[in-house]
Parts: sequence; structure tokens; C-alpha cells
Amino acid sequence: MIAPASPADADARRRRRSRPPSGRTSLWKSRGALAAYVFILPYVLFFLVFRIAPALFAGVLSLGDWSLGGEFEFTGLDNYARLAEDDLFWNALRVTAVYTAIAIPLTIAMALAMAQ
Repeated sequence: MIAPASPADADARRRRRSRPPSGRTSLWKSRGALAAYVFILPYVLFFLVFRIAPALFAGVLSLGDWSLGGEFEFTGLDNYARLAEDDLFWNALRVTAVYTAIAIPLTIAMALAMAQ
């Protein structure tokens, strides 16, 4: 019969399991990982330049008053307050919501009907 292990033995086993293998290289030193990063880099740069940067720029512009030839004047949330009071905006929002509520289900129904 085998005697139960002591708590010290259990701790030693746990420490052995938690250590990383000694022959492992870092992620940057691996030739395959470096090649993967080189192939991914153009997409990441394209995404940052053409998606993230314009969205951030639009967010900054929405908080100010700027004409193409003039200076940028920070106005804070005044543009949004003025927008909330505009009846034309609420009408456009309502028309867009109605169009979306009708067009999307109708398009999906037509596509499913044609797929049969």
C-alpha cells in the first residue's frame, strides 16, 4: 500500500507543473511568429489609417465649430444640444427608422422567397 503524500510533496509537484518548459523561445524570437506579424502589419496599418483615425477625427470635429478655411473652435456639446432641439433632425430620424423597419424585413423576405 502507498502512503498518502505529504503537503510538501503536493507543493513540489504543483511548482514543477507551473514552470514553463525550459526550451521555449519568446514570441518575438520565433521565426514563424515574426513572419505572421509581418503579414498582419499592412492590414493593421490600413485599419488604423482608414477606419480608426477618421472616426476619431469625426468625433473631435463634432465637438467644435470649424469651417474649411477657418480656425477650429471647441464648443463642447453645444452642437448636440442644438441638434436635439431641431425638428428637421427628428423628422429625418423618424423617416430613417420607418424606412429601416420596412426595408430590412421586406428585403430578407424577398431574398428567402427567391432562395426557395
